[in-house]
Amino acid sequence: MSQTQQKLTLAEKRRDALQLRLRGASYEEIALELGYANRSGPYKAVQAALTDVYREDAETYRELQMERLNTVTGALFNRLEAGEVSAATPLLKALEAMDRYAGFNKDTAGHERAAALLDALIVNSRAALELPQQP
Repeated sequence: MSQTQQKLTLAEKRRDALQLRLRGASYEEIALELGYANRSGPYKAVQAALTDVYREDAETYRELQMERLNTVTGALFNRLEAGEVSAATPLLKALEAMDRYAGFNKDTAGHERAAALLDALIVNSRAALELPQQP
């Protein structure tokens, strides 16, 4: 049996375990019906099936949001190209949202710490320059 066939069989078994559990079957009953050695197999199968469902729903939602953001950014680009400068800020926000949905999250806390450190260095450098020179 190929790896693809094994994955399909595993996915089908997980789906069947989830369906049985949703109909009220105990993990022991699911183990007997689907050929698991004990109740832990069906439990793990049900948990994996639920995770798979969540991932599919999350991916569908992400795709929908990306489509919406594509529409918004297109309209905002058109407004910006037409000379409407006020479209720049919402366009940047939409592009940042697209980055988040695409998984390109920025470590804003890291950027903020670096900026604060740089500010402190600048202040300290200025203070050092303003100190009177000692002979």
